[in-house]
Amino acid sequence: MKDIKVNFQWVSAKKYAETTGMPYGQVLSLCKNGKLDCVETEGGGVYKQFLIKLSVNSDMIPKNDYLELLQDYAALKTKLNNVLNILKAQA
Repeated sequence: MKDIKVNFQWVSAKKYAETTGMPYGQVLSLCKNGKLDCVETEGGGVYKQFLIKLSVNSDMIPKNDYLELLQDYAALKTKLNNVLNILKAQA
């Protein structure tokens, strides 16, 4: 079995939410409930601040970017099928 090396970086809750596409409030809730690998930072004031451990791979993209790519793919697939149907009708 090949060993897979996973790199990690510590990011803010806001950055974690942006990267994963998860709502910010849900990220904070998961941190407070110990469901995410995170540490509470000092100086948070009224609102607690967390640093969260995020795996970083070169092929990762934010969820919103992925969903946008899926929409682009579906649109291109439809256009290609239209072109193929036109070509079949002309043959």
